[in-house]
Amino acid sequence: MKTNSYPDIFSPKVAENLHPINFKLKGVAHKFYTLFTSVFNFKCACPIIAAYRRFKDKGKFDEHAFFADCEQTTKNIIDFVFALVALILLSPFLVFIALAIKVETKGDLFYAPFREGKNGKFFQCLKFRTMYSEACDDPRNGKNSTKKNDSRITPLGRVLRKYSLDELPQLINVLKGEMGLVGPRPHRESLHEEFCQVSEEYELRFRVKPGLTGWAQVNGWRGPTETRAQKFERIKHDVWYVNHRSIWLDFKIMWRTIFRGGLIDPLAS
Repeated sequence: MKTNSYPDIFSPKVAENLHPINFKLKGVAHKFYTLFTSVFNFKCACPIIAAYRRFKDKGKFDEHAFFADCEQTTKNIIDFVFALVALILLSPFLVFIALAIKVETKGDLFYAPFREGKNGKFFQCLKFRTMYSEACDDPRNGKNSTKKNDSRITPLGRVLRKYSLDELPQLINVLKGEMGLVGPRPHRESLHEEFCQVSEEYELRFRVKPGLTGWAQVNGWRGPTETRAQKFERIKHDVWYVNHRSIWLDFKIMWRTIFRGGLIDPLAS
């Protein structure tokens, strides 16, 4: 007797192909569609899939993991939508900044150092260039932290850094899924060993995506990490966020960043 075999609709291969539309797009439209579906495709936007796979493996429904997946998916969607809307609304201002940088000094528009993200995966963290081109640190192996009254920074760069406007291109990193709106700020690779020597809990920060702003920043621990005490406080606040993260906490951090002085760089004031 012939039996019908049906594919597992929750398998990764099938889920990846379950897009809402199925026709060819070209140019900018194709790039936007690819970016959009990378966040909202069936596999990553539906916690039911992960719950189903856990049920198959363990034989029971994990309620805690299911709701954690739901919250993480909601956070991913909020991050994506906020970043997309912000980029659209700020686009005239971003173009103005880009033109001002090009007029002031020669060199690249962006400075894109490598930073360590979730699960130790490296990515290029986008920033508007605020230093003279010849003074910019090596993007991959740079070790020279910014100091107060740093002579490498251009006059325009000082204004951009003071109000964190140089960080706005990181909205693109959020769209790509490399960063979130809120999370531990990404560090250079050269700082990894230094922070690990201060506390073994430092590694916990890599359980989540790095963010545009974070719990440490809105609690006064933005800026230099030259002393052991500064490093310890940065780690303590980052780990606290990882252990207590929620959508409502993210909203609180965003509010304090925008309206309570979280955008001001202490090294530029």
